[in-house]
Amino acid sequence: MNYKKYDLESSNLHVIKTDKFKTVAVRIYFKRKLKKDEINYRNMLSDILLESNSQYKTRRQLQIQKEELYNISLSGSSYKSGEYTFITYSMSFLNEKYTEPNMNEKSIELLLDLIQKPYIDDNKFDLETFNYTKDGLKNFLVSIDENPDRLAAIRLEEEMGENTPLAYRASGYLDTLDEVTSEKLYEYYKSMIENDIIDIFVIGDIDEEKIKQIFEKRKFRDKKNPKTESHFVKLEDTRKEKEIIENKGFVQSKLKMGFKMSELDDFERKYVMIAYNFILGGGNDSKLFREVREKNSLCYYISSSYSNLYQMLTVSAGIANDSYEKTVSLVKKAIQEMKDGDFDDDDLEEVKSIYKNTCLSFYDNPFDIINSYLVHEYLDYDLIEDKIKNIQKVTKEDIIKVASKIKLDTVYFLEGGSDE
Repeated sequence: MNYKKYDLESSNLHVIKTDKFKTVAVRIYFKRKLKKDEINYRNMLSDILLESNSQYKTRRQLQIQKEELYNISLSGSSYKSGEYTFITYSMSFLNEKYTEPNMNEKSIELLLDLIQKPYIDDNKFDLETFNYTKDGLKNFLVSIDENPDRLAAIRLEEEMGENTPLAYRASGYLDTLDEVTSEKLYEYYKSMIENDIIDIFVIGDIDEEKIKQIFEKRKFRDKKNPKTESHFVKLEDTRKEKEIIENKGFVQSKLKMGFKMSELDDFERKYVMIAYNFILGGGNDSKLFREVREKNSLCYYISSSYSNLYQMLTVSAGIANDSYEKTVSLVKKAIQEMKDGDFDDDDLEEVKSIYKNTCLSFYDNPFDIINSYLVHEYLDYDLIEDKIKNIQKVTKEDIIKVASKIKLDTVYFLEGGSDE
């Protein structure tokens, strides 16, 4: 596998040459600082540009062209990454070595045409495509408010991350969606093209120079790519524990417990917390699963997750109303046991084995490889082979040390049953 990065002035081009895949994968990232009032716009743009363009004005016409290019796949997404927000446009297609000459360039040009030549009518997005995309986002946002687990996760982040990007709903906001018009969305699209940081990744058995020439011919703009800053969010220092109990009329209750940590060094953030989280609640043999679910039968599920960008640990559980206090007590007990070193060396060895296998599995998916280079670029994460080596360095003493830096911040309980 050979990696090269090219500065194309208006964008960064990252080319990963490998003969592991018969396909070529392309992903284009648009990145800027996250603002709450732009989230709905970015979520819509991640979809609308892949629905049609100035040449293929209906989904049917676009589908026919995709099939003529040997049924290429297209997808878009929008998500937050700490202080930043990304829009991605992804494409995968069969390498021209297995089809016919120049198909790589023709396929990539379709993706560029969709991004650079949208279907615009009278300085606004085509209304049929716009309404279809907007209705799709609206239905998705309604579904979130009907999903207790998602809603509980959002509410916890809103409480823990007041006045920071953690509190912003990456899915968007239903109450302000109608403010987005086709004219405003087109204006925002032009701002994205002109001002976002743009990174292009291409992976496959390809000629790097030819790929570079394709994107040099199809510049996004004349201005240089902006400089990036840190993605990491500094949450308010640990404070007195906050407890929030709400009832939204759901049947099952959802418990979320959010922990903050301070003064973690680089190795602790990248590796020790991974091991800590897995032992605490990362699988069906974790401390939380054994104690809360198997021994006490207090929950339908329980697990923990860790976010490096916010230095935040979350414990999630689905429980009955009358199990709330006992479950919280047992979670606190498990957290204390981690500080006391009450876990086996075998648990740590299992973490290392699973982490290694997970890292090796990244080599099986071209987009996982792309992502590993992206986070290396912007978050200073190690590449796959270094990750495998470094996780082996984590000791039990490291985990005990990091456990002492973890403090409960917020308990959020979405109580089941109706108000009546």
